[in-house]
Amino acid sequence: MTKNKMWRSLNHVIGVISKCDVILRCKDELFVGLYYDTDVADSPVVVCKGAWDFNYYLTKVAELNGIPCVDNQPLTRMLYEELKEGDVISPKYIKSVAVVYSNLETFKDKKEESEFYAQLNNDAVAKIYNLEKTVYRQVERKYFKNQKVCESLYEGDVVRYFTEELRILAEDNELNFRTFHNAAYKTDEFYLETYFEKYDLDFWQLVFVSEKDKKIYVGSKTFFHLFDFSEADVALGFVKALVEAWKSVLWRDAQKFIEEFDINPRLFDIAQNSITTMVEMNYNQNGYEYGFDFDKTCAMIYLKKKEISVEDKATILALAFQLITKGNAPVKARKGPRMFEVLITYNEFLRHPDVFKDFIKEPKKLTKWNFWCKEMKYKQEKFEKKFQR
Repeated sequence: MTKNKMWRSLNHVIGVISKCDVILRCKDELFVGLYYDTDVADSPVVVCKGAWDFNYYLTKVAELNGIPCVDNQPLTRMLYEELKEGDVISPKYIKSVAVVYSNLETFKDKKEESEFYAQLNNDAVAKIYNLEKTVYRQVERKYFKNQKVCESLYEGDVVRYFTEELRILAEDNELNFRTFHNAAYKTDEFYLETYFEKYDLDFWQLVFVSEKDKKIYVGSKTFFHLFDFSEADVALGFVKALVEAWKSVLWRDAQKFIEEFDINPRLFDIAQNSITTMVEMNYNQNGYEYGFDFDKTCAMIYLKKKEISVEDKATILALAFQLITKGNAPVKARKGPRMFEVLITYNEFLRHPDVFKDFIKEPKKLTKWNFWCKEMKYKQEKFEKKFQR
């Protein structure tokens, strides 16, 4: 490069640098300037890059212009070698670049950030309480399916029995335990509780022993069960089964949910925009019509093949052949169009964007808890208006 060309190139880069959100550096050898505008692209764009001896001075110009410079040697080198100016960040680097953006003060709107985390908390809590409902219903079905459990009869002091047994149960499982005697209703109330402070998340079971109507009430947020005094052993066994499920399944999975849902606004934006772009491109390339349902924890995507599938064509041909030949065994045809419902958490997407991109080309049943897919009857309202007939 001649001296004049070098200076022209340098002046061009200095002009472009002022438009960057951030400059990534690899020592004083390489730099890559990034810019992100959701109206322009769904991921940050490489607006400039360089590998000159006076890289140091360029980054100083950036700092004087209030543009943050971030030292990240591996990421800078990979972006420099693999992308050209004007290229959108490719899926395999989305999370690394998103982490950089999430730490930039200029992208932290305190009010919007506060609102984002409030909504994230609401969405996460709703999903965890739905998990609680599922787990407890499984316990309920399994426990009462055992007929032997329901045959025992209790004849002792029910209030004293529950006071002693529930206190021991709480101590053994590190639960908060409190009691209250309601004289007006002649009822003793027992509460087993635990609390997850970060998400203002509480789990509890309650037991009401009513001397007035000789009944025992066992409940949580999602259910209530009624027992006679003679079924005190059954009621206590049910409470123990609930606590065991909480300890062995619910608390473990709730923590897993909380860790998986933990995301900041910038990572969320990049993940959501990237998912949208991939699904739209998939329609253009593979003919899958789509719809979206986003919250702050995960994306729900609905997919339907625009053209009739090979499997359905084969079924139709088989039916036609049977009608012609009057075959004996009819082939069971599907009733109406089908669709796929796909759920993926944003963090799972950011970990494996290429896996998601390949999956939506030919969706099929998938049962991973943070990335699942099921086939179901077509629901027109789930799709974008342009696909609704």
